[in-house]
Amino acid sequence: MEKYIGKYSVKDFLYLILGAFIYSIGTHSFIETADIAPGGAVGVALMLNHVTNLPVGRLTLMVNVPLLILAWFHLSRAFALRTAFACGICSVVLDYVIAPVFPVYMGDQLMGSLYGGILVGVGMAFIFLSGSTTGGSDVVGYLLQKKYPHVSIGRA
Repeated sequence: MEKYIGKYSVKDFLYLILGAFIYSIGTHSFIETADIAPGGAVGVALMLNHVTNLPVGRLTLMVNVPLLILAWFHLSRAFALRTAFACGICSVVLDYVIAPVFPVYMGDQLMGSLYGGILVGVGMAFIFLSGSTTGGSDVVGYLLQKKYPHVSIGRA
């Protein structure tokens, strides 16, 4: 029997934490320093970071808030809460755990984007295994699929 914390099993919570750490290392140490903006809320947050110098995690959370409100009203409340929790965990880990401690890669941009892409992908895989999403374009995909059921989430 699995132990549960609220609606999360302990295994799901550990996957989420592990995924948030790996995702944050890839974002902070490689993606941010390579001056590339990936898709989704993190990409928008990285672009805003260059203009405002605010922390990327907080900016990601601010970009996700309107999408989470839309998810609350147009998708399920459970999905919105789970995604909000995952977004909050990723933002806190990125801004307060990874950014102050982990070094940044200052080498070749192409290699930085490769390493960052691999780490972010592995981190997101663990987050998806936990039953959560990182918000951003995932929420937009679900919203578009609800309006246009014949379009897959990946295509949306």
